Amino acid sequence: MRRGSTTATAAAESWRRRSTALVTGLLTASVALLTVAGVPAAQAASLGPVPGMVAHPIGRVHLESYEWFNILDVVDAHNRIVRVIKVADNPLISKPDECTTAGRIRVDYDYTYEWKLNYFTRMCAGRGIGTHAIPLSVKNGAPDMNAADLGKPPLRGAPLSHGCMRMSTADAEYIYDYFSSGVPIYFVKTPWRPLPPAPSALVRATPLLGGLSISWVPAAPQGAAVTSYTVSVTPGPAPVKVAATTTSLAVNGLTAGVPVQVRVVASSAAGTSAAAISAVAVPYGPPGAALDVHGERAMVGSTGHVFLVWQPAPSNGAALTSYLVTVGAQPPVTVAGSATFLLLPPLPLGSTEHFTVQAVNVAGTGPVVSADLPLTRSPRW
Repeated sequence: MRRGSTTATAAAESWRRRSTALVTGLLTASVALLTVAGVPAAQAASLGPVPGMVAHPIGRVHLESYEWFNILDVVDAHNRIVRVIKVADNPLISKPDECTTAGRIRVDYDYTYEWKLNYFTRMCAGRGIGTHAIPLSVKNGAPDMNAADLGKPPLRGAPLSHGCMRMSTADAEYIYDYFSSGVPIYFVKTPWRPLPPAPSALVRATPLLGGLSISWVPAAPQGAAVTSYTVSVTPGPAPVKVAATTTSLAVNGLTAGVPVQVRVVASSAAGTSAAAISAVAVPYGPPGAALDVHGERAMVGSTGHVFLVWQPAPSNGAALTSYLVTVGAQPPVTVAGSATFLLLPPLPLGSTEHFTVQAVNVAGTGPVVSADLPLTRSPRW
């Protein structure tokens, strides 16, 4: 965070008088206690106690930052919360237990000068810590985060800041106007309990001969290191547990042609993730046997033209690439995998021929289907 400074000008003096008047009002006003609306009960249960007053009486207007809740409370002199501000902070950056606000800059910039920081209030002089509105791109004015993510626990939706507390423009202006000089701020180290890992963002299942090649994107740990993954194939063998450093696995012994899905579950000391599920994949194998092989004929004079006809063979997970057809002792004839008949050369009636049909795919060749067909005048043999 680029450090700026305030200049003792007439405008600054006017602001100090305005700030003093407001603080005096807060000290004497009777303000109803507000609940901490930014922390749902379920979230509080997973993180620790709901934020409240610090353990010691302050006796003056002050700010309380609950780091693992992304909450900044404005508290009056009677330790009553008068405003709850949702922020995006970075509790991984060390802060003192207590300091005071130390000046303001209407428009500040980050150290790259790529982001504009409106309503910057410095906290803890010399520490590079402050509050400001959500950074806006100098290039196009776009915010660098979604305002809906303010108040979400760090590492669970809200992005980590560079050390300052990001907040809405209205809240940043409020701090800037009334609390930017000499107001105590207490950084409360709220307990934090890690959540189970987030599920993997992507699981790939690539069909193999009788199996699958499985890979996945590492799961996000959410505060506790991932210790293992459990991979299951449905339908398939028993689940397999692998080390956290493993992100790929081959599974064999699956039934060719049967669709399966893969589920990957990450584990850590905090629990297990939801299952990340792959798209349906189909392990493949050699094709099955061609079905209903028979002959049909067309007569030209006393000579029969023979059609050898069959129903498609089961592909078993891999497209049929061809059929191998033999007639008698002749060499095999290769026809397309989409074909279901073959027109044979003229054959004399009254004879019997031996035919074979065999389907082929990338995994190999299927069973040979044989048929001895008499060449008669019937339309089907």
